[in-house]
Amino acid sequence: MTEKSREITAGENPLEVLLNVHMQLHERIFSSTNILLVITTFIFSLTTGFFLNKFVALTILMKMGVVILILSSLSTLVLCLLISRPELKHKKAETEFYYMDVFSRYNKKQYEKRMYQILKGDETTLKFFTDEFYTLGSKVLLPNFKKIKLATEVLITGVILSVILFALSFIFPTL
Repeated sequence: MTEKSREITAGENPLEVLLNVHMQLHERIFSSTNILLVITTFIFSLTTGFFLNKFVALTILMKMGVVILILSSLSTLVLCLLISRPELKHKKAETEFYYMDVFSRYNKKQYEKRMYQILKGDETTLKFFTDEFYTLGSKVLLPNFKKIKLATEVLITGVILSVILFALSFIFPTL
């Protein structure tokens, strides 16, 4: 997330710009997760469908490669599923602005009333949005980006180790 900072011009609403940036980060998280899910599902189904049918006939090195590939893709699938669901264990109304419908604490009329209470004064509005954006970034976006990085590393490591083991099994077919 080392992108250039964007300056806000005179006609723009700073809160709207921040909201758009956070929404773009959310979209990036979910598109990255979807790409990982597709790749991992393909690898998992290919591995389980093709290699497990012939698992008994494989050499020890190939068996180890298959097991590593299955475990790494399964771990990546679990991490992707954890990324794609929202965290609902908040003790207080953190990220209230974005997740009001997920928490199901308010209906639409109650939500409008709550937003009016929050946004009634300039200082209150600034403090609310500062808290919201900070909480959203630190409690939602950053952990999800870390999970995406971990899922990618697990998958790539599993694929690399499996390819090495498959190559070794062709070099040393008796093992």
